[in-house]
Amino acid sequence: MTLLRLFLTALILFGAQVPKDGSTMDKLVDIALYKTGREYFDAERAVRLASPSLLISDSSRNTDPLSALVLDVLRQWRQSEAEEFDRALEYLDTLPAQIAKTPIVTPSPSGIAGYLSLHYRWRVADLLAVHLIKQTDWPQWRVSGVLLYLREQARPSTTAALIRFTCENHDEKWTAVAIEAIRASQDPDLSAKLYSEQHRAKSEKIPFPETLKVLMKPR
Repeated sequence: MTLLRLFLTALILFGAQVPKDGSTMDKLVDIALYKTGREYFDAERAVRLASPSLLISDSSRNTDPLSALVLDVLRQWRQSEAEEFDRALEYLDTLPAQIAKTPIVTPSPSGIAGYLSLHYRWRVADLLAVHLIKQTDWPQWRVSGVLLYLREQARPSTTAALIRFTCENHDEKWTAVAIEAIRASQDPDLSAKLYSEQHRAKSEKIPFPETLKVLMKPR
């Protein structure tokens, strides 16, 4: 039985709510936008399994740059991208068991980045950028590997997630990689995304990092 099939079976057993109407779908999308950890991932899975007739709408939402990215990933899960998403996540999930058969102690972050870039190029970058800021319990090797992959691909679409990660992360090495990825993306909308995140930080009364301030262009 594949991991995907095991996952779908578990989803049913644990009673995750698969939306059957637009109202339930909207509630799940809101959870995906504003929650992290298991709440986010359960909502993401349920949205994926929803009927194709149920659309993900952002017309009634104030979509900041990060929310727009999350919505885009939710939509990609319901399209052809889902197959590659599954394979990439299965690779990451099964990596510790694979290396357990070798003298290697922990997965290599640079090896992870190289594998993802070789097999998927940029195609799973948006997904992993969202998962990076929604996860709450990744081991260090997974965070490092995904960050290095996002730096290699350096896509403008991932900068909102990298900005949020930089704002909430306190590891200097991870921050340095995230900033390098942001710079390398050459995102034409970077300034707007930075000001949006600065506004969020101010409203929530949390510090806005100097490493992000230096990337901002004066208005």
